[in-house]
Amino acid sequence: MPNADPVIIKGIVVEANSRKDIGFAGDQATVTLTPVLNIEPNSMSIGYVLCRGGQECLIPGKKYLVRIVVFDIVIPIIKGTKVELFAHSLCEPCTITLLKAELNKSTGEVIRQKPRALTKNMSGTIEIQTERAVSLERYSECKALGRVTLRCVGRTIAAGIIEQRLD
Repeated sequence: MPNADPVIIKGIVVEANSRKDIGFAGDQATVTLTPVLNIEPNSMSIGYVLCRGGQECLIPGKKYLVRIVVFDIVIPIIKGTKVELFAHSLCEPCTITLLKAELNKSTGEVIRQKPRALTKNMSGTIEIQTERAVSLERYSECKALGRVTLRCVGRTIAAGIIEQRLD
């Protein structure tokens, strides 16, 4: 993912494990793939996800609703802010397209709809749009693929969870 190219896993080699054919979270694994269709060998890159096909298949998207907690920042987050989205091993440029709501940090209830800005130590829900389709999942369905961090000019400005894929 996100190309949705069908492949067959030909082999798995795990370096850190005494049993070389099983990998666990955090293990470095080398996966040998055989393409079902005519796929370029360099079409895979960092941030891609291997998953089973069918109904369990992860659907990549470009637009997501994210609940965030803003860190100690100087410049407030406003609509149109360009940030880098970090999730699992993925780093992807994205734009904050909408500030949907300001939330109470402790209860999660909505304080204000469509705020103008989110400043330091605030919490809220925002819509983000990435430049290319990325493989993210709702936090309630998969914690590992549902956590994100937003960075701007080399500083982490917010962290959050994916609530919904919008496209």
